[in-house]
Amino acid sequence: MTWIPLDTEAARDVARAGGKGASLARAIADGHRVPPGLVLSADAVRPLREPGARLSDELRRALGDALGALRRPGALYAVRSSAVAEDGESASFAGQYLTRLGVPEEALEDAVLEVARSFGAAHADAYQRARGQQDAGAAIVVQRLVPARAAGVAFGLDPSTGDDTVVVVEANHGLGESVVSGEASPDGYRIKKSTLDVDCRIGGKEVKAVLVDGGSELVPTTPAERAARVLSDDEARAVAALAETLAELAGHPVDLEWALDDDGLHLLQSRPITAVADGATVPAAFRAALDTRVDPAFPLYSSGNIGEVLPGVLSPLAFSTVLPVIDRAFRAQLEETGAMVDPSPGLRVVGFFYQRAYLNVSYLCEAADRSPGISRDRVLEEFVGKVTTPTPAFRGSDFTPRGLARTARAITRTVARLRRLDAEAERVVRSVRADHLAATDEAARGLSDDALAAAVRIDDAAAAPSIVHVWASTFAVTSFGVLRALLETWAGDPTGGLAAELVTGLTDLPSADPAYAIHALARAVRAEPALADAYAAATSRADKLTVLRGARSPDGAGPLLEAFLARHGHRGVNEAEPMTPSWRQDPTQVIPMLDAYLDPRAVDPEAQRRVRTERRAALEAEVRAKLGPLRRFVFDRLLVRVRRFVSLREQLKDAIVLRADRQRVFYRELGRRLVSRGQLESPDDVPMLRVEELAQAVVSADPQVDLRRIVRARRREFALCRAVDVPKLLEGAPRREGQLELPAADTLSGLGVCPGVVVGRARVVHDPRVDVAPTPGEILVAPVTDAGWTPLFVQSSAMVVEVGGLLSHGSVVARELGLPTVVGVAHATRRIRTGDLLRVDGALGTVTWVRDDAASAATATSATSAAPNPTTQPS
Repeated sequence: MTWIPLDTEAARDVARAGGKGASLARAIADGHRVPPGLVLSADAVRPLREPGARLSDELRRALGDALGALRRPGALYAVRSSAVAEDGESASFAGQYLTRLGVPEEALEDAVLEVARSFGAAHADAYQRARGQQDAGAAIVVQRLVPARAAGVAFGLDPSTGDDTVVVVEANHGLGESVVSGEASPDGYRIKKSTLDVDCRIGGKEVKAVLVDGGSELVPTTPAERAARVLSDDEARAVAALAETLAELAGHPVDLEWALDDDGLHLLQSRPITAVADGATVPAAFRAALDTRVDPAFPLYSSGNIGEVLPGVLSPLAFSTVLPVIDRAFRAQLEETGAMVDPSPGLRVVGFFYQRAYLNVSYLCEAADRSPGISRDRVLEEFVGKVTTPTPAFRGSDFTPRGLARTARAITRTVARLRRLDAEAERVVRSVRADHLAATDEAARGLSDDALAAAVRIDDAAAAPSIVHVWASTFAVTSFGVLRALLETWAGDPTGGLAAELVTGLTDLPSADPAYAIHALARAVRAEPALADAYAAATSRADKLTVLRGARSPDGAGPLLEAFLARHGHRGVNEAEPMTPSWRQDPTQVIPMLDAYLDPRAVDPEAQRRVRTERRAALEAEVRAKLGPLRRFVFDRLLVRVRRFVSLREQLKDAIVLRADRQRVFYRELGRRLVSRGQLESPDDVPMLRVEELAQAVVSADPQVDLRRIVRARRREFALCRAVDVPKLLEGAPRREGQLELPAADTLSGLGVCPGVVVGRARVVHDPRVDVAPTPGEILVAPVTDAGWTPLFVQSSAMVVEVGGLLSHGSVVARELGLPTVVGVAHATRRIRTGDLLRVDGALGTVTWVRDDAASAATATSATSAAPNPTTQPS
């Protein structure tokens, strides 16, 4: 049977009907009011996933016959994917890829084919390969659509607090898509289970989902709709009763989707509530309100690369300031070169899911296709994984008159940018530094409300450093790729280790400077016996900071700590996040790093730098000696350019962080004013609001907008987002990682970015502000690294990082310090424990556990096989 009625036992088989279909079939069997429908079995769907596939005559006739009981005059249908692995204990590649609502019978065949093909799209295949998963298959559910006047979701307990004495219902006018997608702020109802009392909170209900010809769309609600309650108390109680009944049958709380029409209440979906975070239960259907709306034409996203710059869960303020700037910078480059894909407003290149930053791989692949000489493989390899079937860099269309004109434009604009890159970078950095010096707390207090609002809004000046940074990054990545390719052919460098070592000795590298600056602090403390004794006698971070504040530089230039903070105070962990204090705001963060440098066993980074410079010069001479005059000329010119581009990229990143630090001054003043006016409870509430909300609030307070309530809701959602694991890759609707199963393995693989072999004990550090720093000789294992982490690099013998690429900031600094490093090691901080004995190969990109009884042999191996390297310190 290919078309299976939902009210039959066969539809309860997940392998045939998929997770969603089987769940609906079970609900029908339990006597719940579910819209009638059919399931096209997973076996029947598989051949329809291929481009150009059509329904066979047999399938078409069977569909017509099966629809008999569903037909009603004017009936419309919903067509949804139902993955076999959906709604299970662990999430997988397959999910709800495509949904079509409001489909008339005559268009059902096309809708079914659309949904089927979404499973066989090229980006879906790349996504599956990258996750190493087998395709479990997918079915398709066809149901009669409920013409809802109201719809939404319900939770068998409060998802924000875990309170199981209430049922929480969220509702909006029209179809439920506006609630599920997070596009509208719904009404909220809390129904007390013991008394059935109803507490109603009117939501903004900015838009609603309605049926239009051929489907559904979001339309603005009227003022009357926004002001009116969606549900009466009795209707809210009916939804709560349904949630309670489902919970009793399932044996645990559930969350559900429901719809209300003139015929009454309908159940659309039901799932178990599973995860719990900080006392808050995370519903299986939980979606963050700020999630980016996914365009089906560009569905594949990756947190690779951007996850190093913007790690973890971001605040709404960071989301509303940093992501739009990054998006504008990428799109400005695409527009300039003629590779713009879709100029629609809103975030296109970046995305925000469960309050994490992602890059839109589908969009960037399309941009690569529009860029002559650039293969989409470069995008896929950077963000998804190794490509098994290469895509040519040039296509036939590139040689048509239009294609040649596009090529000419791209070359002309790129060369023009190349010629003025140094001047633009210098101008941008100079401007940012001047603005930063002028942005004092006193100056911010003197601004009018309008001027303060203007200072935090995103404009062209805010995007300028990022636009130049994108160009510098493009030239750095491209030229480094060319250098690796040439050295593989000319110098037998298949792993890229030689190319990596040659791109070191960069004297102007702001991301590495904190390591040298903290070493200079330690040297100054040791040089003054009284200061060293006072510092050693201090027992807390605060006491040590007090000692430092009273010290002066050995050269008499001024206070020791203030001089350090004046140059590096804008740095810190997770530098772009306003919630995270910079070193200037909280200098105690520097104390553990300084303590590590005061350890008698500490490595001298200046000595490392001298050795690295000598080694690089020797390697460069060896390569030049092997090349003829023409190749030597190309090599020399290319190497100079690569080093310059990498340096510029890091300098511009430092300028971006400096500008973010400048904005903190204005955020503090915003918080002060809004608290003094009673609009916020605390200055710490500021990051929980979007920048446009803050700007509007300080200019003209709207009595209808309760910022304190918004902050409370955002804090709850922030906790929920932190509680869930999300995959590196997302395809279609955002989804969670589910229960993470880490396969047993003796060796982990990643990308080797600095050659050398080290055997040592692991030191897992999640946050350098609170965790114990590595002692000399230990291997640093980290989720991500930025400039706030680099002081930890110097004392480490090797490094293993979950996120990163060949030219990511951590990789550049690791090479500068000669630190054997492997990045892109999935879940390294979960798989590795502090104290584990590891062998790190920075050329092959492998991390291997070593048995303690084999430690001696492994140490000997590392000493002989490692590249000559001052930081290769086998244990």
